Amino acid sequence: GGPVFTNFGHFLAESVHRLACYQDIVQQHGPVKVIFQPQRLNRSFRKRQFVLPVRFYEVLAYLGVESKYIELPKEPLRVDEIWVAPQASLFRDRQEISPSYRAFLCSREQANGVIADATLPRKLYVTRDGFLLRGAYAAEGVVASLMQQHGFTVFRPQDHDIITQLHYYKSAEHIVFAEGAALHILELMGHIPGAITVIQRRKNTERLFAPLLEARCDDVAFFSDVHELPSLFVVRGHNSAAHGSALSFLDAQSLPAFMSERLGIHDFNHADFMRQTMSDIAAYYHHYKPFLSKRDVTKKILAAYERAVVRYQQDELLSPGDGWRGQD
Repeated sequence: GGPVFTNFGHFLAESVHRLACYQDIVQQHGPVKVIFQPQRLNRSFRKRQFVLPVRFYEVLAYLGVESKYIELPKEPLRVDEIWVAPQASLFRDRQEISPSYRAFLCSREQANGVIADATLPRKLYVTRDGFLLRGAYAAEGVVASLMQQHGFTVFRPQDHDIITQLHYYKSAEHIVFAEGAALHILELMGHIPGAITVIQRRKNTERLFAPLLEARCDDVAFFSDVHELPSLFVVRGHNSAAHGSALSFLDAQSLPAFMSERLGIHDFNHADFMRQTMSDIAAYYHHYKPFLSKRDVTKKILAAYERAVVRYQQDELLSPGDGWRGQD
């Protein structure tokens, strides 16, 4: 099976694509175990326990591997015979998936009953609300509210099991994603009938995800005019910040035209959006400031964030003024 990464998105992107051959092997040889290699152990327990991503067994069951056939060896393992299939999809060097792998994914949809349901919403906005401090774009609340006013259902994927999520995506005519782990769920699908729009929070998102999405969907668009801020999330005991937990903000000049042309939303309120953008930037800053101010090495990370915000203000991409920092 290969390595198992604890991050849910990376698990879907890098840990499951060898399983396309599993059903063929079972048909030829009968049930066989699949060996996975988790990358982290939780050493706080007396007995060593692997740290697994959320919904680990659920995802593998969807792909046809029952939990009783999953092997997670804690010690070196000797086997008489082993099959090691190539990765059918590569994350950081994205290429379009092969027709045979797409056919495998379509077969898993059929096996799990993932079909369009006319009772589910036709338009979805897949939100990252609640993740402001761990990787988001500022003022998402304003965007989500505007979507809702125009008939989009705000969808929180973490509240639903895997198959329910796929049912929603299979049934929608248009899905707008706030870029995040929810995009990786689509790696379990072979065909997505509706249109997909991705609102990026990182500049390289389109390069990474376009091949993945375009292999499954005929109508894909990205809003890529995003400005990144330094991450302030530093794991205790570390000296550098986790890039994936950074806050970014969308370009307020180009976003209204994109939403009008792509989504038919014409009543974008620039003032509300800019106000909420600065409010979220301040909230992110003040959440991490007390911790980062304790050590010289992390003070530098905080200072880099401050300089970036001021530079964007000078470039008139953010509202002017120093009030976001409060009283120092």
